[in-house]
Amino acid sequence: MDAAAIKQRGTALAFGLACHLAFLCGVGMMVYQMYFGMSHTFGAFGFPWSWIVNGLLLMQFPLAHSFLLSGRGRLLLKRMAPARYAAELSSTTYVIIASLQVLLLFGLWTFSGTIWWRAEGPAHVVLTLLYGASWLLLGKAILDAGIGLQTGWLGWWAVFRNARPRYPGLPTGGLFRLCRQPIYLAFACTLW
Repeated sequence: MDAAAIKQRGTALAFGLACHLAFLCGVGMMVYQMYFGMSHTFGAFGFPWSWIVNGLLLMQFPLAHSFLLSGRGRLLLKRMAPARYAAELSSTTYVIIASLQVLLLFGLWTFSGTIWWRAEGPAHVVLTLLYGASWLLLGKAILDAGIGLQTGWLGWWAVFRNARPRYPGLPTGGLFRLCRQPIYLAFACTLW
């Protein structure tokens, strides 16, 4: 293997490691914080700053998420990787950014101090099982949608293999036969 191939694979592995580490941290923080009703977060802003910061944390996710899917956003994603692999790594850099956004949102949220209701006994067990089932449903929906694209694996793995990424078509099988947006439905179930 020549030096260029070693550099290419090293770049791919570095992006892959950053992507999957950010993904695990972001999703792990989200699962943990949602399970505890956002009462174990690390934000420490007092009123009224807590409302302002929480509002900004809420807005940053959909705004940046949507921007990165636009033409200008895709150009920005390509600038975040070496030019030679920029197009292939854009899906990976997208997942890195989205994962860091989730980590920020769920980690820096400031808890209001108010707990409306806390499940106990059998209700706690039932709700915990439903919460777990919602995450399993989300996992199935992500698999059906193309896990490589959803987790950022598609881009860095293509660079590692010196190939073009093969983006999945519009999913029509699995949960997509029953619902047009099973990922959104599963996320909604995790909240409910």
